[in-house]
Amino acid sequence: ILEEDDKIRIVRGGDLFNGDKMFLNLRMGDPIQIGSEFFDRYIMMAWSHDSGLAITARFFLIRKKTNAILRVETPEVSTEVKLRHTGDMTNKISDARKVLKLAYKFFENLENKLESLSLAPMNEGEFKAMLSKIFPDAAKTGKGQTRVENKRAEVFDLYKSGKHSSDTQGTKLGGLLAMTEYCYDGKSTRVQQGKNADEVELNGLMFQTRTAEINSIFKA
Repeated sequence: ILEEDDKIRIVRGGDLFNGDKMFLNLRMGDPIQIGSEFFDRYIMMAWSHDSGLAITARFFLIRKKTNAILRVETPEVSTEVKLRHTGDMTNKISDARKVLKLAYKFFENLENKLESLSLAPMNEGEFKAMLSKIFPDAAKTGKGQTRVENKRAEVFDLYKSGKHSSDTQGTKLGGLLAMTEYCYDGKSTRVQQGKNADEVELNGLMFQTRTAEINSIFKA
């Protein structure tokens, strides 16, 4: 398969949680360019060591300026494909070709959406209103309200600063990138005793347990 598409490169492989989950990352061809922003296209193949978890191919972007992982869902094209462990080599090669076909379709669709977001204006008041929906006020008791307001302020500061990119300020793409940077670098993660914090964060970003806020901005 790699010989058929010479732009695909295996860039990383490894395991999480002492081998409980395995992954292999592939980078596809040239990056997507939106204005001054560049995004590398990735396929992540993931499976469990004991074959209890189906092989799953997930599609995501990495923002080149900051290495932040951008995982979004689109209704038109699925962001992931599940594969069986069974079948002979012919079937497995056929499955791999299907994954690549879906991946190229997904990234083409995503590029068009990002281009639209880069042209869609969004002022500070609109972004603050969006953040209030994504991070709603705490319960009437008032407990935790400071934490909610801190989250809003942190993302809003990233939006105003246009981290590493000034031409996205005042656009919906700027809002998406601000939330991406927050989820990648600023969002705290609860880590169970005995687990590595870096692995928990990587697992959450890759497997979309930490990216609900990113999708909220993307779909707005």
